[in-house]
Amino acid sequence: MRRRDFMLADPVRVNADGDIEVSARPGLGVELDEDAVRRFRIG
Repeated sequence: MRRRDFMLADPVRVNADGDIEVSARPGLGVELDEDAVRRFRIG
């Protein structure tokens, strides 16, 4: 797992040219892994 992916449900896809492949998902095209995010919650 790459550093950029540790809080994402699915990793960001990068093609052989180093370009990020755009997702068809709405918004920014990423979904947070709620369990990973909870580890950094304060309070």
